[in-house]
Amino acid sequence: MTEHTIERRAHPRAKASLPITIGAADRRIAARVRDLSRSGISFFAPTPFKEMTAVKVDLELPGAKPTQVRADGAVVRCVKVDGEYEVAIFFTAIGDGDRDAIGRLVEAKLKA
Repeated sequence: MTEHTIERRAHPRAKASLPITIGAADRRIAARVRDLSRSGISFFAPTPFKEMTAVKVDLELPGAKPTQVRADGAVVRCVKVDGEYEVAIFFTAIGDGDRDAIGRLVEAKLKA
């Protein structure tokens, strides 16, 4: 019998390696994106974040005309991996244009 995994995410996710800045009430850090989707992003950070921490996300998407994305989010997961922390954020507020720009990048990466 073959085991099938059911994808629970509403939007497809694509791997990416982009610089990102995360701001929380107690700090602002530069990090590296692991993957992203229209509804959230994960990244590697040098220090942990508590789940449900409110954060501000600043990200520049590559392209012929780079797009600056800004969003509010909440930390939904933080796991220690090889000496750093993999942090997942769900976007709680993001402009439609920014969400669409992320969607286009994800689609392009999935087709590549």
